[in-house]
Amino acid sequence: MNTRRGATTLFLTATIAAFAFTAVKVSAQTDKAKVPTTLTTFWAVPSAANTMTLVVAGQPEPVKFDVSGDMSFGGVCAHCTLNQPFKAGETKMVCKPCGCGKTNASCIAWKDLKQSTWEEMMRSFPVGVVLRAAFNTPGDPASGLKSLWLDRRVLLVPVEGLSGKTPADVAAIVKSIGGVKGELVDGDKRLVVNLKTEWDADQAPKLEKALARVGASISKPQEAAPAK
Repeated sequence: MNTRRGATTLFLTATIAAFAFTAVKVSAQTDKAKVPTTLTTFWAVPSAANTMTLVVAGQPEPVKFDVSGDMSFGGVCAHCTLNQPFKAGETKMVCKPCGCGKTNASCIAWKDLKQSTWEEMMRSFPVGVVLRAAFNTPGDPASGLKSLWLDRRVLLVPVEGLSGKTPADVAAIVKSIGGVKGELVDGDKRLVVNLKTEWDADQAPKLEKALARVGASISKPQEAAPAK
């Protein structure tokens, strides 16, 4: 009888511990998911070292940010499709989630990179693909970048020539690139599109052609303005 009671006690203890671990894990994931992010997309790497320029939703002009070695990048690995976070100083390290032998930068860029620097990685991303930015002070670009997460299911495209276009014009563009929803924001200077599938470099020409059909185009980099 004592043996049974002991076994039962051990079973209950293990079960409670498992539930506690699961609860902590879920709580951590939930807290992480609640971190507020802002839609951004890559614009340019300025000549100044350790800086990048992003188009930031809600900001009238592209914004220049400092990049430290502790800043985080992340995305989905091309080989194992697992989420892959890493620091800016770890872009050349070998991917850990699946052991594919590729660098962290190559894995989320979905292509082999020669140097695997964060600068090369950023330039390799397909035009308009969203980088979900977390700032040091939530919602405040002027406070600096904390992390960027690559989201291939959403586009934030800086555009010219779409101001005054009808909803039907915008809908036609969205549909032609495999989008399910789209809208113009920031004074009709940016096109936000939610996609059915992941966006890659092979699909970018479709967007350029769709814009050209209505007399529009993708905006090109100029000097960045400070965050406001």
